[in-house]
Amino acid sequence: MNQLTAPKGRVQSIDIVRGIVMIIMALDHVRDYFHNDAFLHDPVNPATTTPILFFTRWITHFCAPVFIFLAGTSAYLSGKRKTKAELSSFLVKRGFWLIFIEIVVINLANVSYLDNSGLGQLCLIYTLVKNRGGEMKLLKPTPRIRKLLNITKLDTVLKSFECEADAIKSMPILAAALSA
Repeated sequence: MNQLTAPKGRVQSIDIVRGIVMIIMALDHVRDYFHNDAFLHDPVNPATTTPILFFTRWITHFCAPVFIFLAGTSAYLSGKRKTKAELSSFLVKRGFWLIFIEIVVINLANVSYLDNSGLGQLCLIYTLVKNRGGEMKLLKPTPRIRKLLNITKLDTVLKSFECEADAIKSMPILAAALSA
């Protein structure tokens, strides 16, 4: 029987715990699609939920701290195999990527059709980015998409721009960095 082995230099137990945390978080994120009252009731309110639903939502409160702890552990272990300069360069690059994903500009120039599922995804991305302190802007929506955003009143929340430079300038995070 073949045994699964981790690539050289990886700690398999860290990968296993990270995988478990990711599965728990993924289940929590899709829970709303299967839970009939997801948008009506709070899953951590014992008066309006079931014990199983309460537990699945409650356990996710531990996922982010565990994930961050494991990221720190991985950085420490990685630092044992790299020079201080290599580790610093790696962590700075990773930090820039984390900052970069806080800023989202979605180009809709070639999108001719958007149904309720697409609108839902735009709202989901907007919510995720906003909850992390980031900003999302839409770029070059077609007249049809612009009309849809107007009808649904999403144009009051999802700001759109015809010019990428204007979209970037409208974000205080980037505007401050660009003017410095």
